Amino acid sequence: MKKTVFTALAAVLLVGLFSAGSLAQESCPVPAGTKVILLESSWSFDPEAGLLKGTATVFNASSSDAIAPGVMISLYDLQGEKFDSFNIRGKHARVAPGDKTEVEFQVQLKAIPLSVMIGPIEGMAVT
Repeated sequence: MKKTVFTALAAVLLVGLFSAGSLAQESCPVPAGTKVILLESSWSFDPEAGLLKGTATVFNASSSDAIAPGVMISLYDLQGEKFDSFNIRGKHARVAPGDKTEVEFQVQLKAIPLSVMIGPIEGMAVT
């Protein structure tokens, strides 16, 4: 009986120790060189209208202002090949460190995507 109680008590202490250790972990580190990160996104596609619409939240994880943050949306076909992509900027042209901006998009598509990938972007590119 004493051995069973001891074993149960040891198991409870080990579970508690591992639980406390997991609670003490630091948050996920932001990879070096990363300025903006995607916090959340959602989208819907109406195949009859060919309309892709959605929202995303982009967060400035750096120590300086993010200029023109937004998202890049890439569309893929059945073979996994990218057939289109576009950039959509957030509601704010400049986002301070630790702040976020919402991105709303509504795009008329020419083809139905099998897969949609949304990633964060920052800055303006001129070609």
